[in-house]
Amino acid sequence: MLQARRSRAAFPFMLLAVGIGLSGYYGLKWYELPAYSEADIDASAELNLQLDLQTQHEHVSEADLPALRARTRAEVVADIARERNQIETGLGAGLIALVVACGNLVLMSLLNRSRQ
Repeated sequence: MLQARRSRAAFPFMLLAVGIGLSGYYGLKWYELPAYSEADIDASAELNLQLDLQTQHEHVSEADLPALRARTRAEVVADIARERNQIETGLGAGLIALVVACGNLVLMSLLNRSRQ
């Protein structure tokens, strides 16, 4: 029984397709990322602080309020950084896949040229 022969060029073309897809998807998400100003971050932190204070049933003293505000602001900044980092990681993975696929295609063409 004859075995089906796989094309050697299938892998780089699949990798090229994956790289284009990842780069396009995460590139669009990176392009659409909003640029947060300090006022936006402060407003979001204040809103989150008010929501946290409403969900907590215990009374928070005025002395603890600046520490809670700073912690909430740090959480907001960390969330923004995490979102940006995830998008940049996906974009980097897509670009690496593109480079590897192109390198593999060039190498295959050079090897085929040397055989002939």
